Amino acid sequence: MKLILISSPNKEKEEIQTMVRLLDHGLYRLHIRKPSWSKAQMEELIEQVPTVYYSKISFHEHHELVHQYGVGGTHFKSDQLICPGSVVTSKSFHKLEDLQESPNAALDYSFISPVFDSISKPGYRQAFTTHKLSEWTAAYKGDLPFQLFALGGITPEHLPYLDSIGFDGAAIMGGIWNGENTEIRLKRFLNYKNTALK
Repeated sequence: MKLILISSPNKEKEEIQTMVRLLDHGLYRLHIRKPSWSKAQMEELIEQVPTVYYSKISFHEHHELVHQYGVGGTHFKSDQLICPGSVVTSKSFHKLEDLQESPNAALDYSFISPVFDSISKPGYRQAFTTHKLSEWTAAYKGDLPFQLFALGGITPEHLPYLDSIGFDGAAIMGGIWNGENTEIRLKRFLNYKNTALK
């Protein structure tokens, strides 16, 4: 299974170091999600990341910076129209049936959430029973023209189940950023990665 890290919406201690170390250790993609950040703040962040990793990064906001910096992807919210281009395109979904709409064929991959109770957002409960999720993936996942990633409350223990029902990977956030420093976060990521490879 592939693993995507979503940034914390806030500025975190050792944030850049964490991002780079996880990319060094095989992170599939890094999503920069900073809803309240200015364009200048985003520029300051991306300029601290080695350019060798730009192709593995997607921006959730300030999409104009994607082409300015040669970043690899754009991510769209569930209520945004997709603007496919020459970069990797992804989108968030919160209803399974929305995944099957025809405009989504232009996507490279998508997030469906929350699959489990959120780690980083207390009170943000899972939207689907495991039975419903299993039923839906068995019936429709094979017809999707893009990869499907689970998001929301993902722990390493969830990965075998998600793999067994056809998910291509998982997007993680709270399970990493709740660690207080880079070394703890890297150790947690390697736990996810080792489980994903089994």
